[in-house]
Amino acid sequence: MRSNIMQSMAIALAISAGLFLALPLVLFWGFQIVPSPFPPPTQASRDLGSIRVPDDLPEPIRRYLASCASTDLPQVESAMIWGRAKFKLGLIYSMLRFKSFYRQGEFCREMELTWFGLPLMRAVDSYIGGEGKLQVRGLMNLFQTGEEIAEGQVLALWAEEVAMLPPMAIALPGVRWEAIDETHCSAYLAYGDREVRLQLEFDPNTAAIVHIEALRYRQPGEDRIPWEITLSELRSFGPLRVPARAIVRWQDDDRPYWIGTLEGIAYNIDVSPQIPPGDRRVDLAS
Repeated sequence: MRSNIMQSMAIALAISAGLFLALPLVLFWGFQIVPSPFPPPTQASRDLGSIRVPDDLPEPIRRYLASCASTDLPQVESAMIWGRAKFKLGLIYSMLRFKSFYRQGEFCREMELTWFGLPLMRAVDSYIGGEGKLQVRGLMNLFQTGEEIAEGQVLALWAEEVAMLPPMAIALPGVRWEAIDETHCSAYLAYGDREVRLQLEFDPNTAAIVHIEALRYRQPGEDRIPWEITLSELRSFGPLRVPARAIVRWQDDDRPYWIGTLEGIAYNIDVSPQIPPGDRRVDLAS
């Protein structure tokens, strides 16, 4: 009798220990499950004709623009992109899905960090009407705004347009381009009373953009530090052929905080629900 009791206790302890050891693995594995992507918009892309490439652009960006389209460069006044990414969450990576909306000089990105494919945390990055915001709700709650956030959002917006929506980038007013060599150039954007700068690198064989670097605030109150995007995997999305994979990191961290894959682009659609005119505030729903 005593022996049976001891055996039952030993089995129960072994099961408990196994569950205790397995729990972190289950929690970790849940963050690795790839969620379904956001659905594409119900609106169809619109053809607004083509645009003329300015004559004074540096040769590396001119070659990139020529490689993006098989014919003339399309005119793009607004866009939605969507895809999925791995996001560094402390010591581990979590899967998320994203969709971003663009109108000249403004953007709004909605993200859902998931666990076993289900939304665990929602976030919105935006730069609208000259105001930058980062809002997070769910697993953690965060709200950031102010001049340093706005400058960081301008750099993110501009880098994304250069890489994935180049017709919007070259049409942006207040941009000054500067040649460096055959595969590098700089782009300066007037922002407030100063300029912010992107340094761009292009593949010498394909002409594709492969690297973007800038000085950016990581957190309000800190100094600007090098921030970089590595781009690869050219894919065609409608009339444009652009990089589909982006790896984003702070230069002082060996591990990127974003490893994302672009899965679709819709051009010249109505983005006013996400980038509203007038009041121009974009907030997460409660």
